[in-house]
Amino acid sequence: MAILRVNGDPVASDDLYSLSQLPDDRYTIWQSCIVNGVRFRCKERDDKFKTQCSGVCTGDDNGDTIYYGVLLEILELDFILGRKVFMFRCKWYNTDPKGRTMVVNYKLTSVDTSSQWYTEDPFILATQARQVFYLDDKALGKNWMVVQKVNHRCIYDIPEHDANVDA
Repeated sequence: MAILRVNGDPVASDDLYSLSQLPDDRYTIWQSCIVNGVRFRCKERDDKFKTQCSGVCTGDDNGDTIYYGVLLEILELDFILGRKVFMFRCKWYNTDPKGRTMVVNYKLTSVDTSSQWYTEDPFILATQARQVFYLDDKALGKNWMVVQKVNHRCIYDIPEHDANVDA
């Protein structure tokens, strides 16, 4: 990337160049943040409120696997040229479709919160997170939670159309 930048290649934008370099060794930890108009809070802080803002999910709704978890830490990484990247460190619940830790009944998804997944790879980009809420699942028992996805008011997921791409 550095060679492309020196040669003046337009592919080597400031954003790509910054990300191709390592972030600063120092980083900032936040307890809450707003991403795409939605407030997220770390679980430890969230437990002090009546509202719930620490539930997260990521993955493709139409794909084989969607990942559910809770937000543990928000990291702000600083790169050169003033670029910043926000990462979420999460506790992921095991949602392996081959296992017995996720149940879908009547369009309601329940996850076993005692079974964790991806403990060695807990990070996602903050922009990849969608907020979810967890409710106790009285039918399945103590460690089971029903997952409720929410479409927030005045926030719309509108696909972008690239005018440069021929239809």
